[in-house]
Amino acid sequence: MSEFKYVGRILVEFDGDDHAADRQLTRARERWGRIGRVLASDGASPRVMGYFYKAIIQSVLLYGAESRTLTERTIRRFHSFHNRVARYITGRHVRQREDGTYDCPPTVEVLADAGLENIETYIQRRRGTIQDHVRTRPIYGKCRRSKALSTNVTKVVWWELP
Repeated sequence: MSEFKYVGRILVEFDGDDHAADRQLTRARERWGRIGRVLASDGASPRVMGYFYKAIIQSVLLYGAESRTLTERTIRRFHSFHNRVARYITGRHVRQREDGTYDCPPTVEVLADAGLENIETYIQRRRGTIQDHVRTRPIYGKCRRSKALSTNVTKVVWWELP
């Protein structure tokens, strides 16, 4: 695979964004590992930990998400990381009971306790911040009228994102 870095973003030969998104996920995991431990050892409340997560970790995780075409696989991975962070913040983990069944607190409740929404909401907000601006530019109309290359007719492009 041929790749190179351009303005801090990895561009790959096959023109996909998964590589860059995976890189951001790795960075977010590393930073949360450090920050989460410090917050937990200082006895921070779940809400405070949620604020730190949103301010610091999400900015790393979702860097570039407003213009990336994220695959379902990548969104599932972001979703999984986000929910695991919420479970860590609240201490409401999936636990095995003595009878072998599992106690799985509802993710909606866990996110609410941490002061978080689902990851798709944050991605959509980021996209919304630039979509209103981009829609007023002439390049947007040109992109909407463009045709897919015959070699890549199924590729999702940023101007077709919801």
